[in-house]
Parts: sequence; C-alpha cells; structure tokens
Amino acid sequence: MTVAGPCSLLRNPTRNTTSGASAHLFVERGDARSRSRSRFRCRLCPGAPFATGLDLRPPGDPGVAAIEETLTSERIADGEYLSDLLANKRPDWEPGSRHGYHAFSLGWYESELLRRTDTEGRTVGRYFATEIAEPLDVEFYIGLPDAVPADRIAEVVGFRPVQMLTAVGGFPWRMVLALANPRSVTRRALSPFDIGTPAELNDPAYRRVEIPSGNGIGRVRDVARVYGLLAEGGGHIGIDAGTFDELTGQPDPPEGGRTDVVLKTETSYSLGYWKPWGAFEFGSPQAFGAQGAGGSFAFADPTRELGFAYAPNRMGTATLERSPGTRAAGRRGRVYGRAVTAGSVVPGR
Repeated sequence: MTVAGPCSLLRNPTRNTTSGASAHLFVERGDARSRSRSRFRCRLCPGAPFATGLDLRPPGDPGVAAIEETLTSERIADGEYLSDLLANKRPDWEPGSRHGYHAFSLGWYESELLRRTDTEGRTVGRYFATEIAEPLDVEFYIGLPDAVPADRIAEVVGFRPVQMLTAVGGFPWRMVLALANPRSVTRRALSPFDIGTPAELNDPAYRRVEIPSGNGIGRVRDVARVYGLLAEGGGHIGIDAGTFDELTGQPDPPEGGRTDVVLKTETSYSLGYWKPWGAFEFGSPQAFGAQGAGGSFAFADPTRELGFAYAPNRMGTATLERSPGTRAAGRRGRVYGRAVTAGSVVPGR
C-alpha cells in the first residue's frame, strides 16, 4: 500500500529511500570488487567504524556528521576534492559512544564507499538509477539529468533563517542556539553549503550534482511506492530478512544515551533510518523512515504494509514536528489515519 502527495517532480530531502536502500542492496548482493581492505580502510575516514570493511552499514554511529569546509556546487562536482575532504575527516565524537544526525555526510560516505568497491565504480546516484529506479519504473534522481525539462521541476519556496526563532516548538531550542555558532557540530552538519536558505539547493547548479542526503528529485508517489515495498519486507529490491529485522526492531541507545549531538534532543536510528520514539512518533513501533528539511517525511510501516511520503514545495520551520499543529504533522496524521481505517490506498490531494 502506498500513500503519497503530488505527482510533480519535487526536491525531496528524505534520503533513505534512495541512498540508504542502495547501500543495503549493494551489500547484500555482494556487488564489490576485490580490493585490499587495509588500503581501503586507511584511505577513507581513518579511525571511524565506516572504515572497518566493505559493509556500508556502520556497526555504530561513526561520528562524522560535520563538514569541515563550505561547499559550492562546483566543489561537490569535483570528485577528487570531495573524496579528499571525506578521507581527511576526523570523528566529531568517539565513534559508537554517542549518536548524531549525519544530515549530509552520511550520503556522501555511502556513495564514496560504494564507488570504491562497486565493480563498475558507480556512485549512489548511478547505482540507484540502474538497480532500483529502472527495474521498478520509479522516477527519482540523485543528480538531475539534463534531459529532464526544467519546467517539470516544482519551485521550492524557502523560509528565512530568522523565522526559526519564532517557530516555537518547531526546533529544539538548544539546536537553534548551536546553529548560531559557525564552529558548532550542529552548524557544520546542517548548513555546510554556500547558500542562504535550504530552498537554494533546488537551484539548477545544485540539482545537477549528487547530494544523496539532500537533493533527490522525483515523484513523491514513487518515494511512497519504494517505501511500500520496504514495508512488505524489501524482497522486491533485494533486502534480506536479517536487514529487515534490524530495520523493524528497536535499536539499543549508544552508551552515551539518546541525546543527539547534532539536533540536541533525543533521537533514535537504525541502519541510518529514523525510528519512532517518545517525542517523535510515526506509524507503528516497527516503522522506519526519514525526515527532511522543511517538513518532508517518508516512512515504511511494516505492521500495516504501508509506504508513506509527503514533500511540500513550501518549506516549513519544523524539523522534528514537535508541535502537533504543524502542517506536515497534521496532514501526515490525517492521511495515515484514513489509510489505516480504510485499509486501501489513499490518493494524493
């Protein structure tokens, strides 16, 4: 079952439908070339759990959330520059001891690890296109092809940074304070780009490059469809039972507790996906998904075999939907409730 919003092409920051699913599929298929693991470890992110082998799924939080330089579209397009930036990164906290939202870095680490081990040297964007999108007839891109007409892309209307200060309940107050500090892990993890607002990632120059955690563009209905397949066990896209059990289970908190180093509030993750917890509930306890900037959200609920996706083109000022009155939280609750009650597909409005 799938529940989705509009069918126009929207920038959708809910990363794990694409890069996360690609990473898990890649690992389970064993699509890796034979390379020296010792060389592989020392080249990328030395000292972090990401560098322990060919599994793209870290055994614990790697602690590499912050981006150390300001990124432009030109820098992102420069593969060698981005690779060196990731390789020279030192953990922001002791890996595995705590956890934090890897807002943009996680997608690039997944992509770099995949590129270095895939027999064809594909990035996450290329791997997703050939191994998931094409077989399933899904229209979703990580790095927009020039062949897609600009008039098919919905305009994203952003918010001004000052609006965050008046969005009571939309952001944890400690996170807002941390964002004001340019050297904080929060600021460097959530705002590494040379832009004024998150909506500028929808500019043509940024659409063309691969930002796996933030600039996926596609039909929202197709995002819901992929999550619907994941909710049914993921067998259609090659996810095995062991991975599915990890996704649907309840993750143990790190030894330092559930307080997120980046978001400054409690969070819960499993294999890179968000999981429901007390202050942020969605679906059943077995659900897993991803929240994006401005109010977008998508998740799989295996209990109901339901895939849900919501991606508005007018960005709101609520990251964790802590206020039940927010537009995205209200719509998500109403549509999800109707789908569960009806037991059938609810068309987009």
